[in-house]
Amino acid sequence: MESGINNNELDFPLITIIIGTKDRAKLLPRAINSVLNQTYIKFECIIVDGDSHDNTKEIVLSYEDSRIIYIRLSPNPGRGEALNYAMKISKGDFLVVLDDDDEFLPNKIENQVKLLVKSNDKVGLIYSWTKFWDDKKDKLDEIWENNIEGYVFQHLLESQSLCTFPAIMFKRNALLKIGYYFNRTAIDSDWQYVCRICKEFEVILYPEILQIVHRNHLYLRLSNQNIISKQRHIDLCKFHIDFLKEFHDDYKKHKKKQLVHIIPILQYSSYLKQYKLFIIYSIKAILINPFYLNTNIQILKGLIRILFKDYYKK
Repeated sequence: MESGINNNELDFPLITIIIGTKDRAKLLPRAINSVLNQTYIKFECIIVDGDSHDNTKEIVLSYEDSRIIYIRLSPNPGRGEALNYAMKISKGDFLVVLDDDDEFLPNKIENQVKLLVKSNDKVGLIYSWTKFWDDKKDKLDEIWENNIEGYVFQHLLESQSLCTFPAIMFKRNALLKIGYYFNRTAIDSDWQYVCRICKEFEVILYPEILQIVHRNHLYLRLSNQNIISKQRHIDLCKFHIDFLKEFHDDYKKHKKKQLVHIIPILQYSSYLKQYKLFIIYSIKAILINPFYLNTNIQILKGLIRILFKDYYKK
């Protein structure tokens, strides 16, 4: 496609677009087509296949475009390690991650590159607004339109609502300083990873919708929080505890921000009947803010679950 800007090799940087996938051959073409339809043409698209058993490989190889790099990892290492592998072999000056069920609008890369190349060394990433589309109902679900820029780390300590992961374009030097995507728990947390980067770097915003996140299609999103299982709750509990540990010194300065993690810990530990953990974090919550109604409600509900209910009994 003819570009809206002059993106010859001397003028503009190489962009790496990473798509992780597994057994979603029916969804994947939408994501790939949205990449190939970009007005910015100087990119490599690394598609990491986590050992699919459908026709994912055939779908990817049907695109006769030298910018597409197909890699199959067997056995499936999981989303975090797949992203990590792709980041390590990538050559781009800037990097973007696109989920296999989502899509970029045609000017996504071009618009973000134009701002990011002009930014100073304090900036580690740029993000933009996101539209959420309900595939089952075929209608708009919601729009995320944050407007914060600069040093947003303190905001991220208590909220993961800055933007969706595909909305971000990273500078490679930021990733090299922080370290590539890695997991400290079984939960692949974009929130925790972006928080690490934003502790060291500022962010800038391109205030337009540049990507569409699809919901309610044939497959569960990898980040789906509504999966009910004992192991899922164990993993989520460990994730929130690990988040608090990693940024312990920062939360000491902003104690009330810890509640965004403590409340889920109370919930999951009560489901799991982990009495000691529930008591420890109940005390922490009360000491932080004894009059916070939501916390006290969660403690009461948790006590009822622990004493009278078996959450996993069918």
